[in-house]
Amino acid sequence: MQPVKVFDPEGKEAVCEDLKNGRYRFATGGKKGVWSLERTEDIPSFVRMETFPWTFALGDSRRWFEMDPAFLDHPSPPTGGSRQGDLAPKTAETGKVNVSNELFVAGKFGKAARWFNQFVQIPTPSADAAVAPQLEGTIEFWFCPLWSATDRDFAKATFHLGIFRWDPVSIIYRVEPNPGNSCVYHHAYIGFDVSKAGFTRARSYLEAGKWYHIACTWKVDGRNNSCDIFINGRKRSNSHYAIGLLPYASPSKLLPPGQFFAFGSGHSYGAMPDGEFFDELRVSRVIRYHEDFEPQKEPFQPDKDTVVLMHLDGNTDALFDGKPVEGKVTKGNKF
Repeated sequence: MQPVKVFDPEGKEAVCEDLKNGRYRFATGGKKGVWSLERTEDIPSFVRMETFPWTFALGDSRRWFEMDPAFLDHPSPPTGGSRQGDLAPKTAETGKVNVSNELFVAGKFGKAARWFNQFVQIPTPSADAAVAPQLEGTIEFWFCPLWSATDRDFAKATFHLGIFRWDPVSIIYRVEPNPGNSCVYHHAYIGFDVSKAGFTRARSYLEAGKWYHIACTWKVDGRNNSCDIFINGRKRSNSHYAIGLLPYASPSKLLPPGQFFAFGSGHSYGAMPDGEFFDELRVSRVIRYHEDFEPQKEPFQPDKDTVVLMHLDGNTDALFDGKPVEGKVTKGNKF
């Protein structure tokens, strides 16, 4: 099994030639920019680069590397191409994200909710597992932070954000300055918990003003369990040292379906100066994604497998199993 995947500056996986004994070779094709490595499954990977020239760039790294400026500066949205709509609007004067005090602002598709220690909470009409997903499902939404994971200094870096909860599943984002005395500066990750069967984590340093498609899938059948996080369509491996979800964990470990679901911004610990944009929430009773995919370029549409659908186009109305319900925005930092 290949222990790591290699991705080119465009995020496409590079084809690697197996040289045996744990050695792999891949061709760059002359592509310049920021390449990345990602481990596969739950295999701890220790990588040594061979025949690879190292360069240490002090100061502004753009003096040495040809990078996508968006990787460094978060510029105004481009006028065309695949990145259109990936960045939130910014003011020409400051280059910062254009933030108003309105609850709904220009979003990924139409309007989006702007929440800061606010969340929408909806009682579920039925806790029946046939309606409320318990044993398997998919949660996906568009998310744009108005802060970056690396904004805070080391002493004040700890930050906990609750995003979604509907027992037995929940989604969080955390920034930790030194988790477990690991000497890792600014360890940041999206966490997906399938209580009380297991979890997974995807390391990600979110950037202010950038839209992210987040999808979390799970299945607990006691034989071939799984839970995965996809960020912008890329399946991410568990970044924790422990195995998050054992393949044979019993479904009896799961919490029963919750009487409500909550979605939004819960700054339960730490002091980020602002909130987040949220757009297009869909909860499904099936696993929609198994491998890498291209996120939809239009609002979600309901189908037979859709349990909850919210567009957040100026209101918090939702479709619950095809029936309209009204969501209530609540102030608070925990849910």
